[in-house]
Amino acid sequence: MFEMNSSLWGGAFNYIIPLFKSVPTRYKQKYQKQIAAKAMINGFIEAFQPDYVVETRAGQIRGYGVNFPEKRSTSFDELLARDEQNRCQVGVDLRSICHAMYVEQFQFVQRHGPEVVIPTCKDSRYALLFAAMFGAFPEKSDVAEVYVDALDAKHKEYEALEYPDLLIHENSSRCG
Repeated sequence: MFEMNSSLWGGAFNYIIPLFKSVPTRYKQKYQKQIAAKAMINGFIEAFQPDYVVETRAGQIRGYGVNFPEKRSTSFDELLARDEQNRCQVGVDLRSICHAMYVEQFQFVQRHGPEVVIPTCKDSRYALLFAAMFGAFPEKSDVAEVYVDALDAKHKEYEALEYPDLLIHENSSRCG
């Protein structure tokens, strides 16, 4: 999900709605009336009002009783698909954004141009945290290649405890 969100317009602002058959303990509140899992999931949908629901597996929204129009659900494969002009078929993806940024800003060499970094953690235990915070690219797609080529991005490894440094305003604009 983090890889897909890193590839789409909206990125970190695309909501990830958990699906479950029974409400996990972490969502239950002591001394409160318990809500059914189906009601909670539909509450997330109502609260976030997504344009599309992206299923990680076909038929998920029906299987969990989600009240959402079926024609406004899609899959990862449909989001990565391209048309005859090599454009995204649903929404706007990072390939189109990178192309526009290259034409408008990165096409010409700047004396002190922005440094674009794709941060990863040296310790694999924190890979998911880094993917959630800074993004990651899907392996089955050319999005990473387009991003690196258009923005001259560099892969850089960080120690786990260095991640707060990447959140400092001067550094946040350079992270992928």
